[in-house]
Amino acid sequence: MRRTMSRTALLLAGTCLAQPATAQAEHACMRYPTEHDGTIVFVSRGNLWSVGKGGGAAARLTSDPGEDVMPRFSPDGKWITFTASYQGSQDVYVIPAGGGGARRPTFHSDIGPKAPTR
Repeated sequence: MRRTMSRTALLLAGTCLAQPATAQAEHACMRYPTEHDGTIVFVSRGNLWSVGKGGGAAARLTSDPGEDVMPRFSPDGKWITFTASYQGSQDVYVIPAGGGGARRPTFHSDIGPKAPTR
């Protein structure tokens, strides 16, 4: 299964789809794929999307302004953590695996003059 996921992740990570828009085609690059139990979550156009391993229409999981990157499933598959820059700095956010409101468990700015110490 890991080998299959690796192939799927590589194909997904390097794929740009042309989707019909009004008069022109828009291109959507899919990046940062992660998989759990047959569901793949990836980033496209700054938001998280979910699609079954077998393909089909992708469902948008986030729509907040800002860039979402590096999604990862929790070990039980119930949550997705990711990094986002919704309020000017990059922090960790968590959403339910099926989508929903994002919760921000970290509050340390990455743009301050000095990184926080322990």
